[in-house]
Amino acid sequence: MKDMTIAKWIGLIMKIILGGVCAVFLGSESLAFFGFIFPPEKWYLQYTGFGLTMGAFIVYLYLLLKDAETSLQKTIALLMMVAGLLGELATAGFGMMIEGWTKLGWQPTKSDYEFMILVIRIMMGFHGVSLVLYWFGDQIIELMGDADGDGVPNIVDSDYKPKQNKGSGFRFPWQKSVPIQNNAILGKLPQIRMDNFTPEQLMELAKHAQEIEARNKAGQGNGQHADPTKAAP
Repeated sequence: MKDMTIAKWIGLIMKIILGGVCAVFLGSESLAFFGFIFPPEKWYLQYTGFGLTMGAFIVYLYLLLKDAETSLQKTIALLMMVAGLLGELATAGFGMMIEGWTKLGWQPTKSDYEFMILVIRIMMGFHGVSLVLYWFGDQIIELMGDADGDGVPNIVDSDYKPKQNKGSGFRFPWQKSVPIQNNAILGKLPQIRMDNFTPEQLMELAKHAQEIEARNKAGQGNGQHADPTKAAP
């Protein structure tokens, strides 16, 4: 904050104002839509519906930046952040459409109501599934796996012991794999249990082991040999 210039402060204020204007505009139209769908005695449902759209966008944005730890959690937070924003745009659009119908004296048809209710049901379903996967997805993936390679899924394997570290080590296809099995140095470290490390830590360990292997090869000519169990200086 010390390096903030007057121009940057002005830019920050303008971004906050613009974000507030967008939130108020979309939020008012979204609340108008939910107020049209739900009866007046259930006014509180307007705000819970708003929580599924703009509220979800803010919550998942925070989770993505501050809370998500595993690849699965980060992916769900990103997708649901986008889904929350799209839901807000959709409901705000419905709200503006209903206001237009009212001014023109038109009445929504049964199919219009059914379509709007369908959108709300889809949003509720997405939120339910996403929250379950965000909280328990890595554990579920781990239970469906086969940690000891005996062909029996962990969920029914009597010998299975849950990992102590967070996450299941699950990686998406676009993420880099860890070169563990092809590295001879890591095989010489029996005191290390690979399942106690995250994928990122294993990548760092493999990189360090490759450096040790390179120093060993370079030192064979003068009789030196690096100890793979000691950290690099």
